Amino acid sequence: MITIHAGHNPSGKIACGASDFLDESTSSRELVKLICKYFKKHKIQYKDITVRNGKSQQDILKKLVKRANSCNSELNISIHFNSHTHSTRDGKTTGTECWIHESHVNKNGRDDIAQLAISVAYNISSCGFRNRGCKMSKKLYFLNNTKSPSILIETCFVSDQDDADVYNMNKHLIAKRIAQAIAAYLNNDL
Repeated sequence: MITIHAGHNPSGKIACGASDFLDESTSSRELVKLICKYFKKHKIQYKDITVRNGKSQQDILKKLVKRANSCNSELNISIHFNSHTHSTRDGKTTGTECWIHESHVNKNGRDDIAQLAISVAYNISSCGFRNRGCKMSKKLYFLNNTKSPSILIETCFVSDQDDADVYNMNKHLIAKRIAQAIAAYLNNDL
């Protein structure tokens, strides 16, 4: 079984994520629902652990970690959208990237979490985004504190009009491509 969640609180609440051309909270929840449709259709066991009532960013993170760890999942997926400098259309996307914690690279005898992150970034980028690849961090709370391997997907940039255009035109395909990479990791055909 895997866990999946949309980062942050719902829009309009405290700690609801970035907002510009896209709203992170709304878009990440939308993408989680689309991914879960593929999981359900292909009988991949999952649990959506999205937080809807966090009192602060720290409270949201603690709830997510507690929920993920209580599921004893083999993989945790955190869906986010990135933000940086406001950028109008210039014909270039800022791109997609996936984050992992280096300690998860060899955890539980699995050394393919980095390959999963590379595959997810590649699959999302094939929908029209710049591929920023797999990155490692020791500073991301969710990745630091989950027991089983976890990836944090930064789907694209809410602050880039080109990214928003690509996302809005391809959100169903993006969800499918994420689900395909995860299914391959789980050795499940999709």
